[in-house]
Amino acid sequence: MWALAFLSGSTNSMGQTAQTFHEPSLYAENSKSHRQIAFVVGKTLRFKTTTSNNFEKGRLTGFTDSTISLSIRKQGNATYRFKELTKLQTPKIPGRMVAKTVVILAGVAMIVVDAGNSLANEGKGGGTISGFGLVAIAGGIAISGMATVNLLESWSLKTANANALARDSIGQPTAPSNPATAYKKYILGLGIGYAGKVDQSDPSSGIAFYVEPRYMFSSSLGIGFQIAHISESESITSFSLNGRYYLGEGDVRPFLGVGVGYYMVSLNAPSSVSSYSTFGVYPRVGIEFKRVNLTVDYNKLPDQMTETSVYFPGNPGFWANIPSSKEYSYLSVTVGISLGGGK
Repeated sequence: MWALAFLSGSTNSMGQTAQTFHEPSLYAENSKSHRQIAFVVGKTLRFKTTTSNNFEKGRLTGFTDSTISLSIRKQGNATYRFKELTKLQTPKIPGRMVAKTVVILAGVAMIVVDAGNSLANEGKGGGTISGFGLVAIAGGIAISGMATVNLLESWSLKTANANALARDSIGQPTAPSNPATAYKKYILGLGIGYAGKVDQSDPSSGIAFYVEPRYMFSSSLGIGFQIAHISESESITSFSLNGRYYLGEGDVRPFLGVGVGYYMVSLNAPSSVSSYSTFGVYPRVGIEFKRVNLTVDYNKLPDQMTETSVYFPGNPGFWANIPSSKEYSYLSVTVGISLGGGK
């Protein structure tokens, strides 16, 4: 039985220290995406068997070509054949835990921003951004810090000899020799597209473009800082922080995301107010093919509360200030390219 994997340090192309397995290693591989996840002797994992409905926890003590041995509290040592296992879960992955925290904090920020905007407008408007905030918080809570391997579907357990697998500096198992699982952390996104106001009573549209540096915690989770500009009847410049989560592996990957930022609206039409600044939020969906992506963002901004002077004819006639509001929320569809990073 292979009871211990010997680890040594090496440096990859990103300057990160990697630990490489120089003894036989145990890992799971996805037959569709070819993603590989390593299991380290001495580390704790959770598992399900064909005879159990709930996850059990054990420390991996060794393995052979067809079995794994675990030390289980209150039960002692146990050995299972690969075909007796149905699911495995690795310990918490730091990148996922950071993304989980960021998404929850973004949701809280949305609720705080919406409450502040509502107070500034004397209780008028508000509510929509808070709704997005609650969705973001729920989504953040739903992000699992565990990597789950379903051995009844496209995953299978395998063993390998020296240099088969490596662990990067954040502790997430990777296989540098497999291009389907390698990724770089720093990406610069550039894009251009179309944007149109949601308010059809005051329609306008224009060109949208953005620059977005992005940091990838893993091949699926990333956070970005976006600078965007919309050129229309009221030009809009925004600075925002966003997160995205890719669904699946491979060359074609859908993704979901959410962002919160600061918007500056320049009013080109004659008005007593030349600009309007506020915080806003945008949920996003998109799809990426290799380095090219198509993204749809719904930028929700609080309505601007104003007063309009109206003359009421009569004997005598008089002027009165009537409260009114104007909506600047807009939908954007952009095509972008990712420089650096990638697989």
